[in-house]
Amino acid sequence: MEKDVLLKYMSSVDRARTVEEACRAAVSAIADYTRFSNPSLFLVDPEGQNLVLVAHAGFTPGTLTIPRGRGISWISLETGKSALIDDVTLEEDYLPGLEGSRCELNVPVIWRDRKIGVFSIESKVPGAFTTDDARFANLLAAILGSVIVHLETETRLSESLKDLEMTARYRSLFLELFFELFSMRERDVFLDRVVDILGEVMKYDKIYLFLRQTRSGPLWLRAFRGKNVEEKAIRDILEEGRGITGRAIRTGTAVFCNDTSKDPDFYLDDTRTQSEAALPIRFGDTLVHRIITAVAGERDLRDLCGETVRLLRDNTRYNFVEVYEVLSRITGEVRMIGGGPEEDGSCREQEDLLRERGWGLVGLAARTGRLVNVPDVRDSPQYVPIKRTTRSELDVPIEFGGNLYGILSLESDIPGAFTEDDERAMSILSGHLGVLWAHRELLDRTERQAMQDPLTGLWNRRFIFGRLDAEIARCERYGCRFSIAMIDLVNFKSVNDRFGHTTGDRVLAETGSFFARSLRACDMVARYGGDEFLVLLPEADLDEAMCIVERLLERCRGLTFCGGEVQVSFDFGIASFPADGRDSGSLVRKADENLYGRRGIITRPEGG
Repeated sequence: MEKDVLLKYMSSVDRARTVEEACRAAVSAIADYTRFSNPSLFLVDPEGQNLVLVAHAGFTPGTLTIPRGRGISWISLETGKSALIDDVTLEEDYLPGLEGSRCELNVPVIWRDRKIGVFSIESKVPGAFTTDDARFANLLAAILGSVIVHLETETRLSESLKDLEMTARYRSLFLELFFELFSMRERDVFLDRVVDILGEVMKYDKIYLFLRQTRSGPLWLRAFRGKNVEEKAIRDILEEGRGITGRAIRTGTAVFCNDTSKDPDFYLDDTRTQSEAALPIRFGDTLVHRIITAVAGERDLRDLCGETVRLLRDNTRYNFVEVYEVLSRITGEVRMIGGGPEEDGSCREQEDLLRERGWGLVGLAARTGRLVNVPDVRDSPQYVPIKRTTRSELDVPIEFGGNLYGILSLESDIPGAFTEDDERAMSILSGHLGVLWAHRELLDRTERQAMQDPLTGLWNRRFIFGRLDAEIARCERYGCRFSIAMIDLVNFKSVNDRFGHTTGDRVLAETGSFFARSLRACDMVARYGGDEFLVLLPEADLDEAMCIVERLLERCRGLTFCGGEVQVSFDFGIASFPADGRDSGSLVRKADENLYGRRGIITRPEGG
């Protein structure tokens, strides 16, 4: 009987999509399928100070909210044990529930260590409930506790996904706008793309962009997306300051309206408009603007950071300016990529000193992700004295889209040199640098993915041919030699036939990883295609290349997969520059010929 009841109860609460639905379903199922005809359920409120009635069946409870510490329900929840009261008239902690109640059973709803609420079940018959009833009710409470936690987790995940989706949309918007900005040279075309991208990415129904032809000239509608606006409405907004946009023009501040029916300034140009935002676009001939304009075209990250440092040093009173790349947010480890001593040795000494002292104030900014402004470094135990004359330091995180990329570090010989204006200006600059940094990383990652084999992670055929051409040019210029090796997996088709392509892919991936780990640091391995790998061996003639490859294959002799059922073996062929060819195509063909036995083939059969 209990089994049938449990199945019906679980089926009822499992169908719930919210915590409220689950609570109502649980109470209804208890009333319908058990002999507990008067159940009610109280949950702990968000502040943890009250038990609040959320569901009941068969009667209307006399108590809707129970303050912490009062009543049998709180005692049951705090102790984590059921409370079985045979006669409530003799219990001073009893709070009125069912009219005429004589017996009460309170069962805590707990999931692991979390106290969620209490089932309260009452009867007008003294001694109506047994210890078996308490045991069964505890089982029902545990099931509901599990369902509630599961639903709350789903809700949090859903909300997190919405936040992530919105963040991704904003990141996509900013990056796309920057791509357009970098690629377009015509201002009018760029402005049209701005409103198009805003509409496509942010899904806004109507977008209007008002600009001045000159700094002192009148505003005019330059670009729009959505419903066209009549000339009279434009004049009313721009000349008379009507509407939400007019208010933003008058005040010079952003205006956000989420319910146009409640905003007296809303200008009724479209009855379907429910919300509106108007944001002033300011142009300033500021240092930050000049720096961003100057460095935006830098393709290399070090060049971007170096030029930023140079411009800040030349145009500000800051004595020292440096940019660090954040390597670890946990430890605060950083690496200088802009500024610092010109001598590499001194730069390394500076980084070693920072490492020994916990990465200093720069590391503090990296670990916390927050701006650090120290008016007098002599009062800071985290400060690492690299420049003896420094008295104050400002460290500003460079971030975008939740990712911390670097730290902009500024030092001054003057105590308290960095004001709120400095903090604000450097934060704006760092924000722009974060977008540029993200843009560079995205381009680098995209380029790298285009040059990598997706299965093995090794360089692909396109990239290795580029490296071959570069190595040929270098060797022709300096009279050097190098060799290449073509390596082929023996009977690889039988692996696919016997174990399937998934296992075959794993063999290729792990073999490629083994090659990459086992070769010299200067060597380069790529997946040439199928089950063939191409290895570039700089500064190695034919004999040296033979020794390198033989050592590699000797290490591979014990390489097995699928619990030892798959053992791989290899053929290889070698070609050397310039003896076997003076261009990449000739060298690869020669190595391939040697691989297949027409000259100089060496085979390593399975098992040696």
